[in-house]
Amino acid sequence: MEFSKCYTGEIDLSLNKKYVHLENTYTKMLRGAQVQKFYITDDISQGDILYLDDVLYLKENDTPRSKHHCEKRIVMQGITGVNEKYRLKMTIADEGMFCANSVNYLICGEMIYYFLGLLNSHLLNWFFAKLSTNSNVNGYEVDNIPIKIANDALMREVESTVQSLLEEPNNQQMLQELDAVVYKIYSLTEDEQKIVEQRYRREEK
Repeated sequence: MEFSKCYTGEIDLSLNKKYVHLENTYTKMLRGAQVQKFYITDDISQGDILYLDDVLYLKENDTPRSKHHCEKRIVMQGITGVNEKYRLKMTIADEGMFCANSVNYLICGEMIYYFLGLLNSHLLNWFFAKLSTNSNVNGYEVDNIPIKIANDALMREVESTVQSLLEEPNNQQMLQELDAVVYKIYSLTEDEQKIVEQRYRREEK
């Protein structure tokens, strides 16, 4: 992915554990299990919601990555099972949110909604599942995902649909509309689309 580099979350839960707390008097930190397709949840089955003493962390850490929380980012789960329906589960983290090292992220500037739409699509999930052989969503694998820049009209269509999905992440009609426009961007034939969709129909049975 030549438009951004995939980073690991800036807060290493082992090396930076002195900054990490369970008390919600600190700043909430994002863990991988909280990241879902187009939304963030606090309803996680394993582990606790964690908080960061960001004042102390920033006082003692002055690196480029320690400043990435100032950017709006695409965040994704750093580990997903190889047999899961979606290997890429991504959403937006707003400025000011810190990421644990179970989260990977991309900084994409003005094209953030467009890239999020492509990366959450059936097509690029299918492609990633073909590449990845273990449960880690490795940065280098994300970096190797082929990103195609659409014309202005299709790009706006993706961005508009993604912004709606961030409000209604389980809206099946909008999810289908997103997949349809991504197929168009990548110029897939109907037969090629059927090959991709077989994976999702099979897993829905």
